[in-house]
Amino acid sequence: MAIELTPTPEAVLVEGAVGCGKTTRLVERAAALLEGGAAPSDLLVLAATPDAARMLAARLEAACGAAVEATCVREVALGLLATEGGRAFSDRAGRLVTPVEMGFIMEDMKTCGLKNRRLKEMLKFFYRSWTELVEDADGNADWLLAGEEADVHGLLKGILDFTGGILEPELSALAVRYLLADGEALAGAQRAHVLVDDYQMLSRASQHVANLLARDSIAVAADPAAVVEVFDSYPYGEGVGEFTQANADCERIVLTESHACGAAAHAASRLREDAAPGAPEITGVGDAPATDSFTARESADPAAEVAAVAEAVEAALGAGCAPEDVYVLTFHPAWMRQVLRALAARDIAAAAPVEGRLSVGDYRDLDRCAPARLLAALDLAADPANALAWRSWCGFGDYLANSAAFADMRAGAAAEGAGLVALLEEASAAAPAEGFPNTGIGRIVDAYRAGRELVASVQGLEGDGLLDALGGGPGPHIGEGGAVGQIVAEAAPGAPGQSVGGVGCQVQGR
Repeated sequence: MAIELTPTPEAVLVEGAVGCGKTTRLVERAAALLEGGAAPSDLLVLAATPDAARMLAARLEAACGAAVEATCVREVALGLLATEGGRAFSDRAGRLVTPVEMGFIMEDMKTCGLKNRRLKEMLKFFYRSWTELVEDADGNADWLLAGEEADVHGLLKGILDFTGGILEPELSALAVRYLLADGEALAGAQRAHVLVDDYQMLSRASQHVANLLARDSIAVAADPAAVVEVFDSYPYGEGVGEFTQANADCERIVLTESHACGAAAHAASRLREDAAPGAPEITGVGDAPATDSFTARESADPAAEVAAVAEAVEAALGAGCAPEDVYVLTFHPAWMRQVLRALAARDIAAAAPVEGRLSVGDYRDLDRCAPARLLAALDLAADPANALAWRSWCGFGDYLANSAAFADMRAGAAAEGAGLVALLEEASAAAPAEGFPNTGIGRIVDAYRAGRELVASVQGLEGDGLLDALGGGPGPHIGEGGAVGQIVAEAAPGAPGQSVGGVGCQVQGR
């Protein structure tokens, strides 16, 4: 770990288990700072997930009477690397690689010759190392073993530089190095006061970003027993100890009284004892017994269990419980869909979260990957110079995603100092009208020409007009008839404010 945590003039650590009021303390601190003369723009509040940030923003506005920015480190880091200075520093386009695009990057990575299992394990090692900031401020990679390891890492970095994308595990690490290298960018990004909730759920690099952003004070809330990967890759529980070590005069507030039910307080106390032997015991306010807080229902079969869940929801609504206060947590998306159907049969509407990955089809078959092609086409319509989208677009329809031909193009890019889009344009201009049939570069040129024609045909369009043009008409298009509209309907997220990324549903009411 080559980069040490940056200390802050004033540091506060609020530590406690679930339900002990850590977030409430952060909200109270924000209100006190505003009452003491700080402006809302002086404060930045960081949460572990987008949902948590939205909820925290609402609590802050209610308590402070002013809008205080609450967001995630990922959004801050993306904003920094999307600036002109950030793009120049990273040599990237300032955007994350999507799951669909990652499939093409993996095909390009397979040209290294490693077996898939070995390659994936090596990539996990790279990703974790990035999040833990093993490279120094200059990005030196002397932590790699010479030979295979260094070669594969170099290939990955070369592919990312060639396509301009950023992988999530390297995002905060790039932002840290950028802020350390550019004092003007750091000064412009800093806030007087930074408050961080669920600090232990952030990666080490994200924790460093949060600390760098704090000019005068930083307050973090953490539960060392709750290190869970919910949004950041490789959450870093040890960061709580690093925080107190870097900030020698850190004020430490330990909360031991849980406002959750007695059973939850007891469970939290056991978790903390496992994570940190000797930690203070968590007690419940009023010491409510578990029987007053939980009801167990035994069912003979899965169908009866689903029906029992729907019955319990109906009973809660009938007793006057607000729909927005009812959540149904399930262990699998298929089970969630069964619960949704059971609720619908009782005339109870529910908002299901968007699942983590869209069903985009098989990119090897043009007829089966229309959703993925649509996503790439929309990216290109928005930005015809999007190298990562062109890499995807020109890989559809080939079993190996034309990875060998793209490997040759990367070598040419290194020799000529040209980018992917410039090389595609050069190859298209040099090729005859009929292209180069039955060759990798020929397939790429054909795809690029068709994509360029499609992009030209939809310039200036938006909304339904854009979708109609992509879905049919003369020239290249995606799908037939209403196929594109159906794809969009299936891929569209739910209502604003609904949970994203979890497995469960929120009751909306009748």
